[in-house]
Amino acid sequence: MQEFAKWTNLSETTFILPSKPAEIEDEDQADYYVRIFTPYEELPFAGHPTLGSCHVFLNNLSKDPNQKTIIQECGIGKVKLTQVSKGKLAFICPKMIKSGDVEISMREEILKDLGLDDTSAVIDVQHADNGPGWVLVLFKSVHKLLELSPLQSKYYIGCASIYSKEEQEFYKTDSSVEVRTFCPGNNNLLFEDPVTGSFNAALALYLHQTKKVSLPYTATQGQCMKFNGRLSIFQEDDNIYVGGEVKDCISGNVLL
Repeated sequence: MQEFAKWTNLSETTFILPSKPAEIEDEDQADYYVRIFTPYEELPFAGHPTLGSCHVFLNNLSKDPNQKTIIQECGIGKVKLTQVSKGKLAFICPKMIKSGDVEISMREEILKDLGLDDTSAVIDVQHADNGPGWVLVLFKSVHKLLELSPLQSKYYIGCASIYSKEEQEFYKTDSSVEVRTFCPGNNNLLFEDPVTGSFNAALALYLHQTKKVSLPYTATQGQCMKFNGRLSIFQEDDNIYVGGEVKDCISGNVLL
């Protein structure tokens, strides 16, 4: 699986497998089990591969392609999804594995990796690990966020900034939050991900808990890579969801 993921050279490659039997009698049975790989490693969870795998399951494997609730099992356990409408899916934000303030030495190292000489540009640095190991860096301004051009780090770094009204007008956007994420590859060289569901899930929990942004909101990502990624963050009952539109881009068969 890892060799194939390296060959595709996509941000993530997933493999959908039969679900494992429920361990507890009244436990929800997963619809399928998924393994998620980057070209370099296996991840216990990732957001967009979760939406994409669910899309493939509904259209190719499910007995009912219109089923409302879908349960995925992966490295962090079960993740519940909902089919908002045809082609639009959302998953419940998983609980944090690790959260809270980042240690001072680690904070200094991460800000150095981001190329920040002026640390006053940063509001907060927090652990936001829901599987990949994200560290959240919240910036004061979208402009400063978009200036970043980090090269190397051993950390999964998720950066975000909340749009002011002036910034929304300047960038001609209705987005509430701008996001950029950087992931370590070979020799810890960073590559930027155009859209990252897992980090946006961690960010949504942080912004909601700290009351920095009201739900629902739209997050945008990929601007520096000439992408226009848009994620819908909303709440139903006590759950916060991350969702977006999903469509087939490539289809076919591969002989392994």
